[in-house]
Amino acid sequence: MVVTWFDALAVLRSRVREGERLYPADATRVRERRAAAVDAVDRLVNGGHPPERRVARKACGLFETPDDRLAGVTAPQVGDTDRELGDGEAVSLRGVAESYAKYDWIVTLADAVDGVTATVADAVARARESQSR
Repeated sequence: MVVTWFDALAVLRSRVREGERLYPADATRVRERRAAAVDAVDRLVNGGHPPERRVARKACGLFETPDDRLAGVTAPQVGDTDRELGDGEAVSLRGVAESYAKYDWIVTLADAVDGVTATVADAVARARESQSR
């Protein structure tokens, strides 16, 4: 699990260093990234490996804050500063960016799990092979 987080952080660091824009251009990008995050968690749940399912369970909890923040928000309601939405909730460009970043983190984490799982499976296979000789 810890290796997965470190791998995901390394990927994120590389993306930032390469100048990738980690801010959504519009609401469509936020929806697309959320859909990608849902797909990534679904892939982990159905991956069949216990570490994948464990990360998927943890990742499910990461949806709560951004989903709550963005539920029912329309583009005209988002401004440079927090804008009251009527029920005590407020949303700003920063809040949208944080929500997008959370969805992006879920996708990045899921991708890292794939790599770690493959590495561990390969190591186990090699260990079994060397024992059978």
